[in-house]
Amino acid sequence: MRRLFTCAAACALAAFLASSCGTSVESESEPDDPLAVSQCGEEEYECDSGCVPLAVACDGNDDCGDGADESACGDQDYQPPTCPAGETPCHDEACIAETGLCDGMPDCADGADERGCEDGCSALGFVCSDGTCISWARRCDGAADCPGTPDDEHLCGTLCAGEEAECLDGSCVAIDLSCDGKVDCPSDRGDEIGCDTLCGDDLECTDGTCVGQDQICDHTADCPGGEDEDPGTCADYSCPDGEFACDDGVCMPDEWRCDDFPDCAGGEDESGC
Repeated sequence: MRRLFTCAAACALAAFLASSCGTSVESESEPDDPLAVSQCGEEEYECDSGCVPLAVACDGNDDCGDGADESACGDQDYQPPTCPAGETPCHDEACIAETGLCDGMPDCADGADERGCEDGCSALGFVCSDGTCISWARRCDGAADCPGTPDDEHLCGTLCAGEEAECLDGSCVAIDLSCDGKVDCPSDRGDEIGCDTLCGDDLECTDGTCVGQDQICDHTADCPGGEDEDPGTCADYSCPDGEFACDDGVCMPDEWRCDDFPDCAGGEDESGC
């Protein structure tokens, strides 16, 4: 996964999200459409687990809990409004001091600057890979603000020239080396991620590492980001022989069914016994 700005901005983002699915905002979405908004309000985005504000989709933070609000966002050009240096935007486009985030006193009209603070970062913040929280206003500003990494500039088009591909560490390689089946980035696999050249039939994690089919949805996160256990991943995954699927798609050993101990999140492995 934060930013519900003007109605016009929200509508523009809604149009983008709808176009990613090949339908309009007004049309009915298919039940299995991952970007469906039909069950939520006009300014809300529908997750599998409920509704979140529409503007938090494609904001760099996982608000749904399964990453759904951050899927299909690679080509979107929607950006939050610009505030002066040292300030960050509220949902209504008002600017507040960055020091006002998680200071115990709401400064935005809707109090968004104090929401999410129990998890270590304000709803108006951007979470770096090491957990550091910075103001969203520093995202894609051309300067790396996350400690030791350019997380806040990743995929912003600010780190590499037009004829170069961006690595995960922010370094650049020639664009013709991207997706050539050979890792050319100096410290990661960024030039081959998403190219279907790294993992064959195995699952490709967002950092380019590979997870075997027998490790997917096994109740243990093997990808650094845990995407091999995401509900969205597990929903379309068939468990291997000797295992059964919980309602959320997570696979459990057959011998754990009806053993008087709930292993599935919803305890369905102990129902009907």
